[in-house]
Amino acid sequence: MLLLAVTTAFFDRINIVVLFTNASFHEAIGVGDNPALMGLLMTAFVFAYGVSAMVLSISGDFLGPRKTLLIITAALAVTMALMGAGSSYALMIVGRVLLGTAEGPQFGAANATVKRWFPVREQSRANAIWTIGSPLGSAIGFPLIIYLVASYGWRASFYMLAALNAVVVLPVIWLFLKDGPASDSVTLRGNADSNTGSLRAGISLFVRDWRF
Repeated sequence: MLLLAVTTAFFDRINIVVLFTNASFHEAIGVGDNPALMGLLMTAFVFAYGVSAMVLSISGDFLGPRKTLLIITAALAVTMALMGAGSSYALMIVGRVLLGTAEGPQFGAANATVKRWFPVREQSRANAIWTIGSPLGSAIGFPLIIYLVASYGWRASFYMLAALNAVVVLPVIWLFLKDGPASDSVTLRGNADSNTGSLRAGISLFVRDWRF
């Protein structure tokens, strides 16, 4: 599930790269042949992503991995659909910022999921599996998006990626992912207290250690 979520999220972030040379897209959003404006669409995502990863990654600890990943996936679906319907550069910039903000906490939520579900001796392997979604998303995403744009147009590529999030990833997380394997309230409360303590210790270390 984590591998699926990370892989498909990379489809969304690289979609704009495929459209760098698409004249129809340039004309629709009014950038002409200005490469700086197209580059800014990438920069807007990267800055939003960096800030979000730093500030919002703790949402996996406070809200739980399941709710965090559901919110992320829903936000990606809505944002991609809105970008597909848009016809202005300003809307595309806003969309890229929203994508970066939404994807920022994803790795933190994935780490929280592995920590809750896997014993320590298996966590490295589990993390390695979902982390593969980054290069895999690029390897699959580029030819997939090129095909969608070439066959159906640039708007359709946004709509289809939105549908992938809404129809495939979101239901899978909703139906099959739980915050942890504990089945009784006492254990759940104990895990919550443990996670809170770990979070406080982590924040304390972050504040005190100058190397961060």
